Amino acid sequence: MGMSRLFVDRSTLLEFLVQLNETFTRPGRLYLIGETTQLFEGWRGWTDQIEFTAQVANEDKAAFAKAV
Repeated sequence: MGMSRLFVDRSTLLEFLVQLNETFTRPGRLYLIGETTQLFEGWRGWTDQIEFTAQVANEDKAAFAKAV
């Protein structure tokens, strides 16, 4: 059996970021990591996952997790 693999391109990443911004409206910071940063900057054409870390207030963590 073959295994299909999905890849993330820059437009998919941007769509994710816009949707996250629209869904999670509380203050916070999002840091892109590794290949995701390279993809965002245009240095690579694709990655196999979106990697990030975030800083949000403790009381907003559950809402952020739901938005992601």
